[in-house]
Amino acid sequence: ESPAPPPPDEASSASSSDSDAERSYEDAARDWRRLEGREAALRDERASGTLAFAREMGVDDLSSDDEEAGNATGRVPRHWYEGYDHVGYGLDGSKVVAEAPRGALDLALEADDGAGGMTVYDALNGRNVVISARELEQIRRMKGGAFANPESEMYGAYLDVASSKIEATPLSGAPEPKRRFLPSKWEGMRVHRLAQGLAEGRLKTRAENRRLRAAARDPDARFLAAAENMWADDEAAEDHTGRRKGPLPVPAPRLALPGHGESYRPPPEYCVDDAGAPLDEPEDEADGFVPRQHPCLRRVGAYEHAIRERFERCLDLYLCPRALKRRLAID
Repeated sequence: ESPAPPPPDEASSASSSDSDAERSYEDAARDWRRLEGREAALRDERASGTLAFAREMGVDDLSSDDEEAGNATGRVPRHWYEGYDHVGYGLDGSKVVAEAPRGALDLALEADDGAGGMTVYDALNGRNVVISARELEQIRRMKGGAFANPESEMYGAYLDVASSKIEATPLSGAPEPKRRFLPSKWEGMRVHRLAQGLAEGRLKTRAENRRLRAAARDPDARFLAAAENMWADDEAAEDHTGRRKGPLPVPAPRLALPGHGESYRPPPEYCVDDAGAPLDEPEDEADGFVPRQHPCLRRVGAYEHAIRERFERCLDLYLCPRALKRRLAID
């Protein structure tokens, strides 16, 4: 007798059970009772007019089952079928013939009827769609950023949750915190800083500021202040603000711009003397600069007289006389 086969492990049994379940699901007949119940409910709503009213008010369940099936050709370019009598093929392989758009004369006659709607051509589904006056109003409201239905209200009736009547009992019976009965530390520091400024004279009261402004606008007081400083020493004179008058600031003269001879590659005529020999000494003793030619800018070395010239310029600015010359402009 042949030995019994070994028992299958748990993993193989689980995989076989899953495959059996999938196969049984695929072989089983599909249950269409749910879809049939939905279609029956839609038929009842169409017969009673409930579905039309719900679509008019925009309060339906947003289902597209009650709409007509559109073009089922798929997402294919429409220019593929230009020149043909159809716009593609449906799910069953039959040709999908598009509806021709209505002409301008038909649209004008429809506008004269006074129904208030309009007809537009749906190029994707290949059909003429009649838009009612209410749908046009919904489109206009949505483009304006409002609700689609005029019946919708963003702000409904105000519900006064907290009554306007004064109640005898408070909303909160918690005791008052201690910080409401203590003086503020930061306010005390600010008051101390203001009082110290008033004592030192850095801050003025409003009355003192008004008095100083009135004295500054008084022509007699201004004349007397100018007369007192008329014969005073210029070096020891002080203005009405108490600041010492010093020498007037004199702007420093600008340095002379470098010429052709001070270039890192000057012309050849700047590097020789009148006899044509190379220059070894500066032509101008005050300048002290000998022109030299360099192949490039990074080959230029440090200027040997830079520190001395800068020191002499600072010394000239420090020792220059600051005398103010008053000139009379006589017209």
